[in-house]
Amino acid sequence: MSAAALLRALAASLVSAVLAGCSAQGAAVIAQPSVSLPPLLPAGAALLDSAALSESEEGQCAPPLPLRPYSGNHDPIHGGRLDRILQRGKLVVGLDQGTYPFSYRDSATGQMKGFDVAMAREIAQGMLGDPNRVDYRIISSAGRTTALENDSVDIVIKTMSINCKRMKEITFSEPYFETDQRVMAATNANATTLADRKILGESTVCAARGSTAVGHFHHLFPTAKILGTTTWADCLVAIQQGSVDAISSDESILYGFYDQDPNLYFLSALQLGREVYGVGMHKGEAELERVVNKIIEEIKADGTWTNLCRDNLKFSPCNRPPATPEYAPEEPSTP
Repeated sequence: MSAAALLRALAASLVSAVLAGCSAQGAAVIAQPSVSLPPLLPAGAALLDSAALSESEEGQCAPPLPLRPYSGNHDPIHGGRLDRILQRGKLVVGLDQGTYPFSYRDSATGQMKGFDVAMAREIAQGMLGDPNRVDYRIISSAGRTTALENDSVDIVIKTMSINCKRMKEITFSEPYFETDQRVMAATNANATTLADRKILGESTVCAARGSTAVGHFHHLFPTAKILGTTTWADCLVAIQQGSVDAISSDESILYGFYDQDPNLYFLSALQLGREVYGVGMHKGEAELERVVNKIIEEIKADGTWTNLCRDNLKFSPCNRPPATPEYAPEEPSTP
């Protein structure tokens, strides 16, 4: 018998044996390889480089004081940004559509809603006499300063904390909201375990790229892994899918997550620092800054701010708006 014929005979015998076994014992069981898949991540999410985060840290400083609002009626400077906004008849505002309850798209109506959206409408009302004269441009947290620098928006209202690093690149209004950075975990054994600061330092925590939460958390817990996402909504998806142990963000944003998913839990012992939001503007836009500051002052004083807060921020204290800040000293006018 040739070698080829021998191989055919052996193959036939093997098939016969398998078929006999199947008929005697039922269907053949074929062992499947064990495959362990990593948790799914939202699009664009990735672990941030710890070394790069350490290099980008800056020391504590006091941001420059805001400019005092105009005391009376103001005639726009010809050719300035305010003049261009008035000529256009629209205020172009950069914000997000996935940061509930500050700025998000209502799934039922398709309309933009939230506290930051309401602030944009109030500024449009103050400038143009109509709260509907707003053109919304959707941007990411990491793209806020870029949107101003490339002139694609007039202002940014997107839970944007005032700090020295950003003020080197853009101008801020006076504060329109204050909150604290905190940490949230799922209501399971992890929530209790993560209350231990040492264990939290060994965890994986989610934060939106470009937010101050990233730097603050890394400074306090340099050994923790930080998953950077495009939007805050991606962090909610990540913790629900088990891709991260916790989320670190501003308390007001975390309360929005809790409103959407009550299976989340604040690590109550952790207060990571105060966050103060301002309206972002192009660097050196003194005229626009004074006009925006006047509008913010007025809505704080007449009760509008409190109503906007109560209507949009279910869990935030709305009985008192941010205090009127100390303004920068005025330069003496030229005689």
